[in-house]
This record gives sequence, C-alpha cells and structure tokens, in this order.
Amino acid sequence: MASAKPDLHGVFYPNSVAVIGAYSNENTERLRWTGWLQSLGFKGRIYPINPHASQILGLEAFRSVKDVPGSIDYAIIAVPRAAVLPALKECIEKGIPTVHIFTSGFAETGRPEDKALQAEIVRVIANSNTRVIGPNCMGVYCPAGGLGFGGIMVGSEAAREPGSIAALSQSGSGMDSLFIPGILVRGLRFSKVVSMGNCVDLGMEDFLEYVAEDDETKHVFCYIEGIKDGRRFFEAVKRCAARKPVLVLKGGMTAAGARAASSHTAALAGSGQVWETLYKQARVLKVDSFEEAVDQLVALARLSETRGRRVAIVGRGGGPAVASTDTCERAGLSVPLLADETRRKILELLPAEGSCLSNPVEVGITGRGRISEHYYDVLSLVADDPNIDILLIRINLEVPARVVRIGDEQIKEYVDIWSRAARSLPKPLAVVFDRGEYWEPIQLAYRMREACSKAGVASFPSVESATRAIAKSIQYYESR
Repeated sequence: MASAKPDLHGVFYPNSVAVIGAYSNENTERLRWTGWLQSLGFKGRIYPINPHASQILGLEAFRSVKDVPGSIDYAIIAVPRAAVLPALKECIEKGIPTVHIFTSGFAETGRPEDKALQAEIVRVIANSNTRVIGPNCMGVYCPAGGLGFGGIMVGSEAAREPGSIAALSQSGSGMDSLFIPGILVRGLRFSKVVSMGNCVDLGMEDFLEYVAEDDETKHVFCYIEGIKDGRRFFEAVKRCAARKPVLVLKGGMTAAGARAASSHTAALAGSGQVWETLYKQARVLKVDSFEEAVDQLVALARLSETRGRRVAIVGRGGGPAVASTDTCERAGLSVPLLADETRRKILELLPAEGSCLSNPVEVGITGRGRISEHYYDVLSLVADDPNIDILLIRINLEVPARVVRIGDEQIKEYVDIWSRAARSLPKPLAVVFDRGEYWEPIQLAYRMREACSKAGVASFPSVESATRAIAKSIQYYESR
C-alpha cells in the first residue's frame, strides 16, 4: 500500500532505470529516454526493455522488466496506451518503487474509455508499494542524479550541471521547450524538475513537501493547472514558502484557459479569486508566464536580498532613458535625483555637454561600440550614492550593432566591467539590452546575455521585464 508521505529520494537518485518501450532503432532511441540518460551521465544501470532487441545503444536489452536480473529502482513507461497497464502490472510484480508513465491519452482526453483506463491505473497501484508519476508527462530531471528528458539534454554541459532551482510542473512541453532552456541560457541551474501530468498518484503536494526540506534547492517554481487536494496543497506551499522563495504560475485562469487545462492534464482549474487569496496567505510570488518566471528567478538568484526601491538608470539615449524612468515608476520603483556630491564627482570625470548626470546618467556604449574610459568609475560613484539602492544598466545595441561589428573582445570588455561591478560594488546591478527589431542587435544581445550569464551578471531582455522582476523581489523580501 502506498504511504501517505513517500520517501522521494530514490525518485531523484535511482541506482537503476528501466526504459520500457526503448526503440530498437538506435538513431531514434539516442534522442529518446535511453539516449537522454546516457547524455546526462547517469551512473547507474540502464535497462532498455524491448521484446525485439538484444542490445540498444551498447546496453543489453530485455523482453520485460521481469527478465532483468536484480532490482530496478525507477521505470519509464513509453509504450502505446493499450500496453501501459500490462507494463505497469509487470513493474508492480517486479517490485519497482517508482514508475513514470510518459504515455498520454488518458483522462485528459475527456473520453469515457480513457477516463476508465486511468481509473484502472489508480485501482492497480492502490494495493501496491509502487508509486506513479503521470501519466501524460515528461517525468524527472535531476542533474546530480543523471535523470532527464528532452532534446535540450543531448550533449549539453549546462544541462548536466546541478544548481539550486526546483521546478514542479503539470506541463511537460512548457518545461522542455520554454522554461528549462530559458533558465540554462541565463546561467542558472536546476536541482530538481518534475513534470507530473495527470497526477494519478504522486502530485504537486508530495514534491512541494520534498523540495521544502531539500538543502540543494534554494528557489522553487510551480506551474499548476489544477489541484485535487486544496487543503493539503495550501499547507505544503505555505510551508515551502516559509523556507525559500516559491513562484507560482497558474494556468487556466480564464474560461478558455480552464478548458485547455482540463484537456491537457484533466485538471480542475479553480476560481481566480481563490488563487489570489492563496497567493497572499501562502506568501508566494505570482508570475503570469514561463518567461516572467525565468526573469523572476534571475532577479532572486542574482540580485541578493534587495529591499530598497530607489533605482539609478545608467545608459545612453535621452528618450529611452526617460521612458525607462516611467517604466520603473509604474513598476513601483523610484528614480530619485543623485546626491549633489555624487553629481559633482561625476562632473569631474565626464563632460557636462550632452550628458545627463542627475539620474538617468548618460554614460556607457557609444554608437561606435566604444565604452567610456570612466565607465566603471561612474558606476562606482552611483553605487556609493546614499539615494540609490540598485543600478539598472541600460545598453542600447541598435546603433552600435548595425554601424560597427562588435567582436568577442569588446563583449568581454563590457561584461568584465559589469561582472567586476556586480562583485565589488555595494549595490546590486542588473543589465538590460535594448535590442530593437533588426537581426544584428538581436544577435548581439543574445551573445552579450550569454556572456553575462557565464559571468554571473543578472541580465534581462527589456526594461519592463527587469523592473517587474526587481519590484516583485523587493516586495517579497520586504514581507519576510
């Protein structure tokens, strides 16, 4: 009989994995479960299960999990829907503690026969010691344990590096195609990721309770389409949020979204008012998209426990600087004048003509791609200003990217200054790239953001995304 509070350590750190439904075509399986495990460096035993193959990707293949000598800690069922139940029963007979059902086509379709098949899964596991993740999900990604899923895992050194972010999701494709790549590109890494689908057994509450006590996890993101046990979920998320920041993206908040959620994971979406109340009472951070979740985690991880709301904007371009000021104010931040002493010291370094030195401060990269020789000194003066809590570095790439070819050496020069400032100055620093609509500045922005990520510098795709994430981080830390 499954326990009320499972020991989930073996879910993330199994010593052996069976892939039920491994393809005998090795070119195909290299880009599926067996190949993903090998690419992530899984150190335990991998058992491909295929009745028509004796070897797959250099590993001995077996007709059934029951033919595998010794124990199996974790099984992935990736077979056609009609074969799922027999495969699951064999896993139970083998005594496999955790089974992940990748296959879809159950209650999420809304068809009575598919709902009945899912109900049969629930009945079969009810009197067993086997716990189930899914069906209709991507399962577990744990770099330290060597588990993972999706094309991003293949040959990716970043995907193999463990970090401090746990992500719990009722979506698989949202994780695989949006959230995980977004986090890795921004230089952050994962401790645990779980895509749990229809949640016939293990669900959001179980994994929240686990990551709340997981020392490797410092920040938690949840994508939720529906909750079956509202009281237990509330207690779990509240307990987790008391220990570490928890972000929640709730899908299905509109009528159309609720229909989509139901057809995606057979979830009960719930009312918007109930969720708004939960956010406040549980003290979690609400986000409205996967992209915003990435920005928010960058702010939390890179900008320390920022509490002050007074922003200094540093960057060239009068009109965009004024617009950035308005954006800051709309986000609940303020853009105060610099202290007279700070302005006096900046005037000793920069010419007064053509420059705004009050805040925003016009200094940075010129249209010719050159950076001011006093750039770091100005950043240092601004960071020392008693009227300022955080620096927002705005870089306009439209002109320099199209007028001159900015190479790796120049990018390194810029990023070295920001990295040095982020490490040594007394105030946190965030960089925003104004990239425009042309291909050259867009390409340059991605190159510079990649360099910032490697250097540990917080960077954002727009002033709007940066100020929104910064304001929410400040609000979070102010409420602790």
